[in-house]
Amino acid sequence: MPNSSLKLYCPNLRCRALNTEHDQFCQKCGSSLPKRWLWTVGPSAHAFQVGDVIGDRFVFRGPRVVFDTQPGLPVTMAAELPDNLVPYLKLFPYRLHVPQVYTLLSLEEGRLLYCFF
Repeated sequence: MPNSSLKLYCPNLRCRALNTEHDQFCQKCGSSLPKRWLWTVGPSAHAFQVGDVIGDRFVFRGPRVVFDTQPGLPVTMAAELPDNLVPYLKLFPYRLHVPQVYTLLSLEEGRLLYCFF
């Protein structure tokens, strides 16, 4: 269900204007607006309602899907990489066929949420 109030920041660091998720180009500077829909994994992936903002950046859009509202900014890992994710990173040479780790969000009570690109 599209949310008309969902805003996407321009990736141009000199502009950073707010646009709607339906815009293909920034309404202020004309830069292309990349859309990043991410797949979430982990026990916390089902704990959100559509429209919930996660980590001041991601908006929960549906079952296991989040939308990155700030695609121009680098993602920071909020937690250290857990041991169970290290073997997955060895699949990087096959990144065209296997989703890449995008970020790891640390939620309250020590829960983690993995986001894949």
